[in-house]
Amino acid sequence: MKINMRRLSVILFLVIPIALCAGISRADIVANPDSNTLWREDGSSAPTGADSSADHWRNDGLDVKAAEGNLQFNAADAVKVITGRYVQAGATYPYMVFQIHDFKPLPGYHGFTIFLSNQSPSLSLVSQINPGIYTLDLRSFLPASPATSFMSLYLYNGQLTLSELSMVKLPDNFISTTSPKMKEKGFLGIGDDVTFTVTMKDAAEDVSLNFFDSYGMPQLKINGEQTLQLKPKDATQKVWSATIKLQTIEGLRSTEKGQLPAFHLMTKAVILGSTLKQPLWTAIPYPVHLNAPVATPK
Repeated sequence: MKINMRRLSVILFLVIPIALCAGISRADIVANPDSNTLWREDGSSAPTGADSSADHWRNDGLDVKAAEGNLQFNAADAVKVITGRYVQAGATYPYMVFQIHDFKPLPGYHGFTIFLSNQSPSLSLVSQINPGIYTLDLRSFLPASPATSFMSLYLYNGQLTLSELSMVKLPDNFISTTSPKMKEKGFLGIGDDVTFTVTMKDAAEDVSLNFFDSYGMPQLKINGEQTLQLKPKDATQKVWSATIKLQTIEGLRSTEKGQLPAFHLMTKAVILGSTLKQPLWTAIPYPVHLNAPVATPK
């Protein structure tokens, strides 16, 4: 059988661009790279454009570029501070994950904010933007099935380098915060029992937690202590946890009307004797009410 090379070349000329436009192989955001991941920004090209799109980052504010497989955001001042792009987000892939490698500050106010458009609270780091792996549990704010959402990112006066920006079913390493009625009430309150759990891919020899207020990042005292020591749940030493009754929080800067806003109470896991060398960070996705409930007279 003779192959008409001219006809074949025409077919390839038509099919390849269609496949690329359909998103079969886009180099910057990779859809479903594995069964655990809805999408991952691979930092290989970081395309930009003037409009809001799923195909690129906006370039009318922050300077965005790829840097050795990482994403790099540059804010030369406190005026052009925003970028973003459309992504898919849904409760079946509830965790936003990213790793901050470095922040190089310029003079002035320093801040980093990231959030999704569909009612999700924002994570805002003010004054100090610390390196580490960040995992944010957004399940309470996402639609049941993945839908289009605009992901906004703000940066003030500096250069931020991050990687592994993704939405996943379950991170390899993460901190979870649970309380019996926190989701039902919509807040964590003084007097509530709360369990902090660190889950890791590999074993560790020691895991402890420190707490911070995201506004200015002062280290906090929880029940009078700066450090909460966790204990392994079993012999594998991959899951560590502790349960406390929340009595006091000291050192806060961002309280308003007797409460700490959602995603302001930050938790940092310090992990020793593990293959994981970066600290883990998360933020409680609910407000924290700082006044103990008033007892009802009988």
